[in-house]
Amino acid sequence: MREIDRAFELIEDDEVMDIIKHRYVNARKHKLTLLKYTASTSAATINRRIRVGVATIADHLKLAEII
Repeated sequence: MREIDRAFELIEDDEVMDIIKHRYVNARKHKLTLLKYTASTSAATINRRIRVGVATIADHLKLAEII
């Protein structure tokens, strides 16, 4: 769990971090995440930011040899 927290902290963009927190840390459905953030951003942009956040976490976990 410590490595996941450390990987999460590596996300540099605050908006990406907020979206990842909403989607995965708070265990919200994808649809609810889109509803919350589409007022200011398109769904495609939100999906790209989710991919960036997940990739950042996955890359760190790979380097730490957890996955």
